Amino acid sequence: MCRRFRADNGKWRPLRKKAPFKGTIRYASLNALRLQECGPVDDLIGWLYSCIEITLSKLPWAKSTPREMLHMKENMTAEEVCAQMPPPFVECYNYISQLKSTEFSEHVKMHKWLRDCRPTSTETGDPFDWEAEHMI
Repeated sequence: MCRRFRADNGKWRPLRKKAPFKGTIRYASLNALRLQECGPVDDLIGWLYSCIEITLSKLPWAKSTPREMLHMKENMTAEEVCAQMPPPFVECYNYISQLKSTEFSEHVKMHKWLRDCRPTSTETGDPFDWEAEHMI
């Protein structure tokens, strides 16, 4: 979770030297864990971790202590964090990871990577598994 990052005039608010931690350690960015100011990129990192957990049913640091989680997040490569995820997801992870707290992401680029993660046999209009025509 990050605070409002723009002032009423549309400019970036000044970064604080130390920001309190709010959130869930498992999904927190390194900035948040280091008590640094967070921005939109930190929300995207938490979203990436959520996507990994939803897809694989776990994160690499799922059963780790907070200190171990910090160490793993500092030292694991994108390929290690995203092991078993489609290659375009790794590209998206690398892209988001290199953004600064005061940068916006290119959503069109990210959307393309996420579309490329879909199995080739699926179409955007295909029903979900739980929809009526798939029920027995």
